[in-house]
Amino acid sequence: MYYPKSQIKPNLYTNGGEYVIKSSGKDYVGFYYKLSNGELYVGKQPQGRGSIQLIIPPNPINSTEDYQENKVRVALFVDDPDPAIEEELNGIDILTYTNLVGKNSVNIEARLVPSPYYSSPTQKEKIVGEYRRYFARKTNQLIYIEISKETYTKFKSNDPKVASDLYECLYLPWNIGGAGEVNRKIVAQVEKNTKWYGFTSYFRGNFG
Repeated sequence: MYYPKSQIKPNLYTNGGEYVIKSSGKDYVGFYYKLSNGELYVGKQPQGRGSIQLIIPPNPINSTEDYQENKVRVALFVDDPDPAIEEELNGIDILTYTNLVGKNSVNIEARLVPSPYYSSPTQKEKIVGEYRRYFARKTNQLIYIEISKETYTKFKSNDPKVASDLYECLYLPWNIGGAGEVNRKIVAQVEKNTKWYGFTSYFRGNFG
């Protein structure tokens, strides 16, 4: 079935824990697109026949190692370098657990962690042939996500509302149009200079 571009939201991305493949029930990580009727399919945009549909998991996820829909979890201890934060990506719903060893009371302000973001160049940047992409890495894990410029600015400026001590952030120039090898080399150099091991693999070969 043909859908006009106005009814398609392309180039969306999920890190997992949000949707499963309808036919198999397996968790999905990668690009997907959304139709105006709310249906989700694998791929950056429609590719014709054989589209693989995604759905929200019918059953709640109970494992502490999994993600709940639209939520990101990190460790839950005060005085631990990885304090307790649980954030809804479409709003704030934060629970803080405290380690009361040697303390009568603890007063902790919950802080925000980075939310995944999929960037795209503006028309002006397309003409220039380059734009900036922003990324964050959890300081004690090799976990990477793309973030918005706004989020990057907050973390680099040590905004007290965000957990800037728990994440490293950087930006890199991204060449547009037939410059995949250039981008690959830039990412590889960044990985080497910053010791962001595995950063190159994050892109899954998509450097175009």
